[in-house]
Amino acid sequence: NGTPLEIEQRSNYPWDGRVHITIKEIQKKEYSIFLRIPGWATKVDISVNGKQCEGPPEPGSYFEIKRSWNSGDEIMMNIPMPVQLMEANPKVEETKNQIAVKRGPLVYCVESKDIPHDMDINQLSLDRDEFFHTEKIQIENREILSLKTNAYGKDDNWDHILYRPISPTKNRFSIRLIPYYAWGNRGNSEMSVWLSH
Repeated sequence: NGTPLEIEQRSNYPWDGRVHITIKEIQKKEYSIFLRIPGWATKVDISVNGKQCEGPPEPGSYFEIKRSWNSGDEIMMNIPMPVQLMEANPKVEETKNQIAVKRGPLVYCVESKDIPHDMDINQLSLDRDEFFHTEKIQIENREILSLKTNAYGKDDNWDHILYRPISPTKNRFSIRLIPYYAWGNRGNSEMSVWLSH
């Protein structure tokens, strides 16, 4: 209706799930503000001026905050972003017995540049119980959040062999995973999203 409305939003999404919204200017009357709750979110905390909002936000929906607003009111939304190991439906034969790594809205992948040079990316095996550490890195002058963990490798010498007994895994080694959208920006390399475990 032409009345002034100014809202400021600050966040470091998708690397961080904290979203800070400040009502800068608003007509003093009752309004509803709807916050989008991502479908991947498992738990979301929302507060207004430090007071927790009632009712659990439902993933894949909008959370309504209806109240009489004042200039300077602050909304805080925190969406935890734990690393999740994902599996596909068993009917997807290409990914059977494999897992993918996801954090928040982003799917991660492994590039051959981030594993030991003598290791074949197809012989990597993730430990489902390993911890993932976040680490900021630069790719193409952009700061992104990578994930570091440990993996195992198998003997990749399949020269003239079609079948063989299962080979023992090699020692653990450190690998880095980067967001899938960022792969292919550091020269030629192999990439994989789905990894054995």
